[in-house]
Amino acid sequence: MRWPLVWRSRFDALQVECDLLRAQQLYMVDREAFNLLVDERDRLVTQNADLLNHVRRIDRVEHGLTEEERKKREVLDDMPYEMKRYISKYRSPTREYQEKLAWDRRKKGEPWADIWAEYQAK
Repeated sequence: MRWPLVWRSRFDALQVECDLLRAQQLYMVDREAFNLLVDERDRLVTQNADLLNHVRRIDRVEHGLTEEERKKREVLDDMPYEMKRYISKYRSPTREYQEKLAWDRRKKGEPWADIWAEYQAK
């Protein structure tokens, strides 16, 4: 029997394609065994994440940093123009006090609309 001559690169490409086709074959396994395998994989992934987090914390402490990174401060939006104009009508010490009160309430999470509504009600 005479075999046709083929370039080595084409033969290797064909071999790789055959390997890929073999890898795509479906194997029948028990459902419980599959579920156990998936659960074990999930457990190991979480355990690996915890260990990496622990190593990162130790590394930070060894380099003179805190264990956790410092949280960035929340950027506050500007005071509404009408409210600024209203507060600017007060005399200096009162104006500064009113501005400080408004900003403190905003930092606690109260929206500008509620603060402004209360100023208008007074």
